Amino acid sequence: VGSVYMHFLLQPQNSVSVEYSRWIAILYLVSAGTFSIAALLSWHIAATSVMNRADKKRKQISVILFIFAMELTIVVLVSIFVTSVVMLVSFTQKSISDKEW
Repeated sequence: VGSVYMHFLLQPQNSVSVEYSRWIAILYLVSAGTFSIAALLSWHIAATSVMNRADKKRKQISVILFIFAMELTIVVLVSIFVTSVVMLVSFTQKSISDKEW
């Protein structure tokens, strides 16, 4: 819920940070989606029991997908952090003229 809210909060409003804000907003939506998938997979892993070989195979696939979803979520969160740092550095290096004050 927080990631989806941040997507709408970070919609570009000025020309200074339009490109970076757009990427951060998209990354927040991607992180919300991948985390939701990981949460559903963890629920599936915990809720199902292994009765035969087919159940075991399905649970192994679920565990592999869960690990992949968590790794993807971590990569997206690191990307949000890096993009935020780049946006902050580019914003602080921009000189402000006296007319803008």
